[in-house]
Amino acid sequence: MPSRLPIHIDTDIGDDIDDALALLFASKLSEVELRSITTVYGDVLSRGKLASKLFSSLGLKKPIALGSMYTLLGFKPFSIPRQASILEDCVEEVESIVDVDAYRLIACEAGAGSAIISIGPMTNIALAFLIYPDKLHRCRLVSMGGYLYGDRAEYNVKCDPEAVYNILSNLKPTLVTLDVTLKCIMPRDLIEKIRSSDKPEHKLVYKMMKVWMEHTSRVNPILHDPLTIALTVKPNLARYKEVEVKVELSEGPMRGRTVEYSGGSKIKMPVEVDLDGFIELFSETIL
Repeated sequence: MPSRLPIHIDTDIGDDIDDALALLFASKLSEVELRSITTVYGDVLSRGKLASKLFSSLGLKKPIALGSMYTLLGFKPFSIPRQASILEDCVEEVESIVDVDAYRLIACEAGAGSAIISIGPMTNIALAFLIYPDKLHRCRLVSMGGYLYGDRAEYNVKCDPEAVYNILSNLKPTLVTLDVTLKCIMPRDLIEKIRSSDKPEHKLVYKMMKVWMEHTSRVNPILHDPLTIALTVKPNLARYKEVEVKVELSEGPMRGRTVEYSGGSKIKMPVEVDLDGFIELFSETIL
């Protein structure tokens, strides 16, 4: 039997629902060994509690380390992740949170050969590289972020453009951008199956999904982060190209934009995804 791929996930779970769906997906993928988690951006404790509660619903205990509340320039968002409203005073919500330096954890996982998957602002990854460059220099990094051919800055990049600039300048990640993820819409029948399921993890995720629906007035999640997990494990679900990219750091409406730019940092990005194959894999795995 082939060995499972060890992975580490860095997440800002609690805002968009796709982080929770990605963690559920990664926890159930038979080809994956989910080794550890770090949380990033703002209220990292609530994010850690949400991840811990999700793992508890699955009967799992994964080490969760709290990463940076701040961006590289020192900004800290003060809003509480909306999905934190589902938290209760239960011991299992903090049992998996470990008193470990998040950047060292990322570096150790990278040094041990784990794929590093970033599905939030990239601050933790940038800090881990700045502190432990030898550990991350050759790591396999797959990040959800960027929008090369769109008309706006993608959220994860916009939150901390300097972190992304640092990563692209020093590493050669695969960027899973909005150019492909916006096409990955969660089917309504899958949402209904989760809603009607008696499994504890489905009840919890649907409770989080309801908070997201009420806040956004949207019904069908876009599976940005689950696609990033899938392409880390099964890269043949997509066709890729190598491009040179620039991150806009100036203040103003262009800040955080990622554009193809001759002389920019080289990245690998998926340009065409087997959507049916991905949705089938995602559905079969989480159910």
